[in-house]
Formats: sequence, C-alpha cells, structure tokens
Amino acid sequence: MSIIENVNKICQTHQFEILAVDLQAAREQKQKYLCVKCLIERIQGNNIVLLSEAIEMIKEMKNQYKDEVEKKNQETLNSIQNLQSSVLKINEHFTQVFDKLQYKINENINSNEQHIEQKKSSFDELNLDKDIETLSLIYKGNSNCESIKQEQNLEEFVQMLDKVQSELSMISNIKQFSQIFESIQQIKSKFQIGQNTPKRRFDKHETPTLKYVCNQHGKKIMMINLSQNEQDQSGLACEKCIQQFPKREYITVEDANTKWKELQGQQKQMISKYNNNRYSKFNSSIKSIQQLKEIYNQTLTDIIQQLERQRNMNQNTQNNNSNVVEDIYELDEQEILKIVDFLSQKDKNYKLKLEQQEQDQVDLIFYQNQKNHLENLMKYNLLTKHNLMRIQNQDQCEQYSITDIIQENQYDSNSNVQSFLKKFLLLEQYCSLFDDSCNFYKNLQQEIDDLQEKGQLSQLFNAEQQQKQYLSFLEYSKKMKLLIMAEENQKLVSSLEQESNQIKQSQQVIQTQLDESNQKIETLNSKIEQLDLQILQYQQDKSQLNESNQSLNNQIEQLKSQITKAQQESTNQLNQKNQEINQLSSEHKSLQQLIRDQPKLITPQFYLEVCKLIEEKSKMKIICSFLIYLGTRDGLNHTKCWSKINGKYNLLIIYKSKSGNIFGAYTPCQWIEKQNGYVADDTLSSFLFSQTHNQFFPLKEANKGNAIYRHQSYGPSFGNGYDIYIGSDFTSGSSALGTAYQIDQYQIQNTSTHLFGQATPDLEECEILELILK
Repeated sequence: MSIIENVNKICQTHQFEILAVDLQAAREQKQKYLCVKCLIERIQGNNIVLLSEAIEMIKEMKNQYKDEVEKKNQETLNSIQNLQSSVLKINEHFTQVFDKLQYKINENINSNEQHIEQKKSSFDELNLDKDIETLSLIYKGNSNCESIKQEQNLEEFVQMLDKVQSELSMISNIKQFSQIFESIQQIKSKFQIGQNTPKRRFDKHETPTLKYVCNQHGKKIMMINLSQNEQDQSGLACEKCIQQFPKREYITVEDANTKWKELQGQQKQMISKYNNNRYSKFNSSIKSIQQLKEIYNQTLTDIIQQLERQRNMNQNTQNNNSNVVEDIYELDEQEILKIVDFLSQKDKNYKLKLEQQEQDQVDLIFYQNQKNHLENLMKYNLLTKHNLMRIQNQDQCEQYSITDIIQENQYDSNSNVQSFLKKFLLLEQYCSLFDDSCNFYKNLQQEIDDLQEKGQLSQLFNAEQQQKQYLSFLEYSKKMKLLIMAEENQKLVSSLEQESNQIKQSQQVIQTQLDESNQKIETLNSKIEQLDLQILQYQQDKSQLNESNQSLNNQIEQLKSQITKAQQESTNQLNQKNQEINQLSSEHKSLQQLIRDQPKLITPQFYLEVCKLIEEKSKMKIICSFLIYLGTRDGLNHTKCWSKINGKYNLLIIYKSKSGNIFGAYTPCQWIEKQNGYVADDTLSSFLFSQTHNQFFPLKEANKGNAIYRHQSYGPSFGNGYDIYIGSDFTSGSSALGTAYQIDQYQIQNTSTHLFGQATPDLEECEILELILK
C-alpha cells in the first residue's frame, strides 16, 4: 500500500477520514485506524456530536416542531369545521321541526276560533224544547238553577300537546344532537380543556354538608366517623346515624376538610423535603462523576501529549542524525581531528552508549511518572465509589474530593495524619473491590451449578466459541477458588491465633497457681520440718507440672510456625489472584471494544426475530453489526447507496415508505456496482420481510439463481420480475411479490402494494447494516 493510500484511508465503520492510529488494538486490523467518530466513542462522549450532525439535528428538530404546529392547527381547524357542519345540520333539522310545530299550533288555533264562533251563535239561537229540557235538569226550586256543566271535548287539544311534546323530545334524542356534544367533548379531551369544579358555598348559619346522602337513612352527610373498628361501619354519618350510634368518634365535615388540607400541606412539605434531598444527592453524585470525568480527560490528555512530545523529540533526533555527513572530504580541520579522536579510541561507540544509557534513565523516570498518574486514576475511581455510597446512605461524614488526592500527591505523604487517613480509606476501597469480585464469582458459580443440576449446561455451551469461553471460565474459577481459600485460611489463622491466646492465658493461670504453691511450700518449710516427705512429693508434682508446661510450650511453638507458614502461603496466593484479576480486567476492557449497531426503523423484538432467522439459515452466529448506510444521512439515491455497499456481503436492508410501511430483505450475496445482472444464493439464506404485516418470505429453491439483481442505476433490488425493484431516486419502482420469494403461506390480496403500502416505493428512509457472522 502506498503512502498516498494510507493518507486517504477511510474509516470502515463511520466512513470518515482517518485521523489517528491505535497501536494497541490488535484484535482486528480495522480497529487500529480511528476517525473523529471513533475518538468520540473511545472517550465515551455520549453528548458530543459533529457540528454537521448538530446542524442536521437542529433542522430536523425545527421541521418536526413545524410539522407538529401545522398538525395541531389543522386538527383544530378540522374539529371546528366538523362542529360547524354538525350545528348546521341540527339547525336545518330544528327549522323543519319548528315549522311543522308552528303550522300544527296555528291550525289548532284556527280550529278553536271557529269552534268559539259556532258556540256563540248556538247560544244566541232559541230552541224551546231542548232548552226547557236542559232547564229541568239544572233547576233546584225557588227560582235557583245550577250552572250548566259544559262537556268540553279535549281530545284534539291533548293530541296536539302530545304531538308538540313528542317532537321536542325527538329533537333532544336525534343522532346529530348527541354527536355535537360528543364532538365538543372530544375536542376538549384532545386539547386538554378542563373546567374547574366550582366550590360549594354555604350560608354562615348553615351547617356544611356533603353532596352525598346516607345510604341507610337518605339524609345529608354532616359528620365524619373516625372510629371505624367494625366491618359494617361507614365513614360517613347523617343526623340519624349520630342519634343511633352516639358513642362513635365524630367530627364535622368542615373540621374534616380543615384536617385534610393540613394533611395535604404536611404531605406536600414531606414530598418537597424528600425531593430536595433526592435532588441534593443526585447533584452531589453528578458533581463527583463530573469531577472524575474531568480529571480522567485531563490526565489522559496530558499523558498522550507528553508521549507525543517524546515521540516527536525522538523523531527530530533521528532526523538530525540522518543528516550527518558521512564523507570526511568536505569537513574542516577541527571536525576531522574529532573524527580521528573517535577512531583512535578502543571502544569507539562508548560515548554513544553512554548517551543512550542516560536517555534510558530519563525514559524510566518519565514512564514511572505516567504509571503514577494511572495509579492515581485508580484511586479516583475508588474514591468516587466511596462518595456515592456515602451519598446513598446519607452519611454525614466528610466526603473526600479528588482534589484532595491531587494536593496530597504534591506533598510528602508522611507530612500529616490526614494523608494517612485518606490512604486508609483507599485501602478500604481496594478491599471492598476484592470482596465484590468474590461475591460476583460465588453468584456466577451458583448459576452454573443450577444449570448443571437442570441438565441445561451442555445445551447452553454447545458452540465451539462458547465451549472455549466456558473452559476459560473454569481456569479462572480455579484461581478464584484459591483466592477464596486463601481468605478462608486467613480466617482459620485468626481462629488459631485466638486459640493460642487462650492457651497463653491458661498458661498464665497455671503459672500463677504455681507461684502460690511455692509460697505455701516455703511457709510450710519454715514452720513444719516434719512434712519433708510431703514437700518432696509436692516437688515431684512440681517437676511433672514443669514437664507438661514444656510440652505445652513446644506445641505453642509448632502452632506459631504453622501460622507463619499459612500466612506466607495465603499472601503468595493473594498476590497471584491480584495479578489474575488485573489480567481479567484488561481482557474485559478489550472485549468492550466490540461494537454492535442496532437498526432504528424496526422494533427490537422484530430485530431479534430477523437475527434468529439469519442465524438459523446461515448456521452461524452474528458477532457484530455496522450501520454502513442511512438514507437521510448519506443521501437517498442509488449513487450514495452504491458508494457504501459496493463489495459488501451479508447485508440487512430495511426500507420505510412514506405510507409508513416498513419492509426489507437479507442476503449473503456480494453487491458489486459494475457487474449488472442476477446473483445466485446457493445457501438459500436470502429472505424478504415485512414488519408492518409481521411476515417473512424465504427464497424459493427453484429461483435461487435470482436472489438479488445488481444494476449500477438501480437501488438494491431482489428477485426476477422483480419482487422488490427500487429505482435510482428511491421513489420510483415496483413490486411483484411472490416471483422468486415464497408467499403461499400467507393470503395476500394485492402483491404489488403489499410491501410498499402504495403502488411505488416512494421511500422515506433506507437503513443498511453489514453483519459479521462466525
């Protein structure tokens, strides 16, 4: 590869120009070369984006806000127009009904007026026989008569009233009348329009009551029962309930309302105090993490700058040495004399070796300083963990700051007691890290034992890569067991030390008793000479006791030697385990460098189904995935697309049409821009899918020679016919679903619009991921 090609190298993951090289990334060649996006990911800059990306995000944000405003205004306009049409319909209906009622009422009025005129004329006329008969019926004597009872025919009047009432009731029950109220309620709920409930007002002489009535007596609720000891007791009481159960604990509704407000105020204060406390803890945690982040960034930046400075100085020195004139013909006399002096020495390279040794000493000091900086980062980690635990437990003790360690490192560590206390704190955090590692291993071993008892362990680790990882776990398991055993041995040593102390105490008791006996013997010797035999016997006992003490001392010495040996063994094992833990930590960090992009168009659950189908068909595992093309980012046309996928295998392609349908395909075939024509998939791993319909369409065996269609003027297309054809502008195209891919398992009505949701693709987005299988 030429130097020009190296300079113009492009990042395979983000398609940006290479800016840096990672000399420690040895797992894959492509991980050595880093672009600006890779550098952001390495420093975990989740809140850092490129300026161009930020501008695009701002444009997208403004467009979304504009669309939402237009959508809301359009929804408001549509709601008002629908309400207007409903009111107009009701107005027309009301006009027709009221016209009919007015006509009916006028007709009845005219009929009554005619009837009144007829009655007037009939009363004025004299019909002697009929009138005499009527007078005979109402005459009471003495020239007194009852009033004439007029039999009025109200049937027509009642029918008219019923007609009016039925028409008016029909108005309130018509469908349009109910629809307009439903429309108003829908508009209020859609725009979250609420009405505050007016507070009830009471007269100053009126007893405040609830709006509910007693279920038992039907009276207004005026008291609250707070002594609900029985199951059948109610918390609400009317005047009858108070008379029936006078011994219960009652308070007025007004007092209950006051207490309820006080309780709400107390709860608000509790909530406010609790939230302030949580905010304070979160704020303290954020400050600790931000401080850790700043010191990390500053330390790593300083180390990198110092390393680069040394590298550049070394490069300049090398360039200066390369410019030395090798021929002596053009040198002056003084320079030639120096060369003669060099050549006359026995060890002609002595001075150069001496300079290199001095440089090695300087480099040793330099790397020792960098090591100290990295060790300080470990301290900062542990200190931040300690502060977070204090914040969580609401510990009021002093929280140590990272700046304390920085200041401490600038002075003599033996200068004051406070520095020792901080070192004790760091030692405590290191020990807690060891305890966490042991607990994690014990939990993991318990899970492995449970799987082994259920017989699922062999099924879980059946792949070759998984078996290797499991064997690696067994090796680490032996080391962790030795670590735990060392800890248990330490506990055993402690118990032995306790037993040794108990033996020493018993020995002291025996020695005390022996001294007392000697005193008694001396007293008896001075007073009684006749007890010599007893004294001799007692002396024999004393010698036996001394022998037992000697044997006891020998046992104690043996225990001490055993304890010392066990301590040395546990210390050696602990050092070995610490080395193994460091190795595990480095391997864990290297594993974290593997990336796996997730698609945004399809849901995580559907993506899992797609990955599962790919692994079943290919009989391989998906190691990682890379988003190599995004239409809205890279350009939604065939030119931009081919620039990203040319020469790629194992591509997962996802489309989204402007109708909202989401569909796509997977194929292991290689996409080559200049080689137009069909490409065969002998593995039959290719398939189409539709997330909108939750359907998968496998490649027919008879059509495996037409898995994909490559054309430099088309987008990614599939099948002969085509099952999916994407035009150059990603808007035109067509679908003849079922030509090369199987659809008989589904009942599809229209195969040309089933995937797109419309006649042409008219794509809104296209997402292409490159999958790495193994």
